Amino acid sequence: MKKSYIYLILLFSALSWSSLFIFIKLLNGINSYNIAFFRFAFGLICFLPIYLLIKKKNKIKAFSRNFFIVVILVAFNGICTFLVILANKYANASINTVFFSLNPLFVALLAPVLIKEKNRLLNYLGIILALIGVILIVTEGGKIINFWQIKTFYSLLLGLGDGILIGVSTNYIKKYINLYNPWTIAYYSMWVNTVILLVFTLIVGGYHDLYLYSLKQWLWLFLLGALPTGFAFATFYYGVQIIGATKAAAFKLLMPFFGVILAVLLLKELLSWYIIVGGLITISGLYLTQKK
Repeated sequence: MKKSYIYLILLFSALSWSSLFIFIKLLNGINSYNIAFFRFAFGLICFLPIYLLIKKKNKIKAFSRNFFIVVILVAFNGICTFLVILANKYANASINTVFFSLNPLFVALLAPVLIKEKNRLLNYLGIILALIGVILIVTEGGKIINFWQIKTFYSLLLGLGDGILIGVSTNYIKKYINLYNPWTIAYYSMWVNTVILLVFTLIVGGYHDLYLYSLKQWLWLFLLGALPTGFAFATFYYGVQIIGATKAAAFKLLMPFFGVILAVLLLKELLSWYIIVGGLITISGLYLTQKK
């Protein structure tokens, strides 16, 4: 596959990840812990047949040093899921989108330190420009009054924690993606977080209301696992292998833009000027992150 195709793949990865917000809105009223668990559980179910068909011979030896390192790195995804759930108690979805969109910046800042992946000043400027576009979208054209609240500050701290964890995980995981393959790492991410979230769900008792879910809600949960989890993680890890951690992570900055577009198309929400302008700014910044 030519390297130019990876950008299209990462665009679809960002588009799939952005559908996460749509499915969460459609699943309004369902326990957040159950949503998190079934996201990875159904992601594992959808991804497992593909993995069994295309897996490589260079497997990770069970209970080896690399095995435990990979388990810890992919478990950061589950921890970040908890951070998102906790952040929802302090700030609304739009503000949290800004804070949790900071992780590509942490990936870029940590790349030279952790894995000696060099970035140019232009790449950093591109990330900052893209973040400005994201902020314009989620603050509805610059309405930042809600940022000046103490609960929002707590959400910011959680967003920073998420950014640091994703920055460390994305940078270090590249070595193991190259050593094994992106499909194996995506598979590990699915089952490790399924186990972690299952244990947590059993502890908090989130399984008691499962019989109340409608057939449509189960369908949304299944699609939540198939698109923004199974497909998105596999394609993202493949992108990290081909173009590097910083450039692949920058595509996540398109998630709020794609999320709003999907909301307009699927949920009949209004398309405003700040969505168009913010989207163009984000795409321009993303272009700068890819410049050599």
